[in-house]
Amino acid sequence: MNRYLTLLVTAAILSVSPTTTYAGIGASLLKAAGKFMSKEGSETASRQLAKGISDEVADRVATKLLKEGGEEVVERAAKLTAEHGPDVVRALGNVADPIVVLKALDDLPIKANVPAAAARLAAGEGGKQLGELTTKYGSKMLAAEVKHPGIATAYAKSLGDEGIELCSKLNKDQALDIGRHLDDITELPPELRRKLLSLADENPSGLAKYVREFTANNPKSVLFTVAATTLLLSQPETMLGGPDKPDGTPDPGFVQRFSDWLFDRTFRPILKAALWIGIPFVVIYAAWKLYKTWRIDSREIQDKTTPATRADKEDQQR
Repeated sequence: MNRYLTLLVTAAILSVSPTTTYAGIGASLLKAAGKFMSKEGSETASRQLAKGISDEVADRVATKLLKEGGEEVVERAAKLTAEHGPDVVRALGNVADPIVVLKALDDLPIKANVPAAAARLAAGEGGKQLGELTTKYGSKMLAAEVKHPGIATAYAKSLGDEGIELCSKLNKDQALDIGRHLDDITELPPELRRKLLSLADENPSGLAKYVREFTANNPKSVLFTVAATTLLLSQPETMLGGPDKPDGTPDPGFVQRFSDWLFDRTFRPILKAALWIGIPFVVIYAAWKLYKTWRIDSREIQDKTTPATRADKEDQQR
């Protein structure tokens, strides 16, 4: 039953265009889309048909690809469309440089991400902006965008290539935590910003944890000022700790690390000095108190015994 339904859907796809013979220049793209949908289940094919691509879009994309890259590029686009669906054509029709974007889609290391990346590229104005960033940064931009939709674009706009690399290493919560401070990081002097991003690259989870805890305790404060960033870079292990341990045990958080650092730098030296000075003082004071107590007791004993001794002498003389 599903097989017959699939065939009916495929037939409907072939009849979407008034030119059912696929005579236009975009015929290979339309045939590739039909091939993809014919091998999909009926439900998937129905969804793809609802999105569809017109012969006008196919002709426009194919014309541009043929003009700028030749037949080989058109065939490459048709192959990718046959493998991953009509969103590939729609994506290429929504970007300024379809050849570069086609290569980026084809270069994605995880092929299962191609449909999601194509869908993002095909999505109106946001897709156009993603296409511009993909033209500049290549497939890693798409990989990051698939992992963190919308977030990766913000990283790329603010921090460029380094921002994409950082975003790719973070999980969603970490990307959101650091992403809230992208404007402040962008405002840092170039050298300071470079060092901060290098630190983030070495310990992304530590930086995300540090940012989260600081923001929770200081919601209205700017974290990445020049002074605060300089302090962070001077004490990275103290402030960030290390990444999570292999057994999954989290590294101590910023609050604990800061309190330990404060104790080691301030209270511990004071305590040590107090012990060196205090112990001799306590010993001397205790000895002095004992001596005074002994003197007082001796006088009291002497005062009590002296009168009786004199009385005895007088009695003997009599």
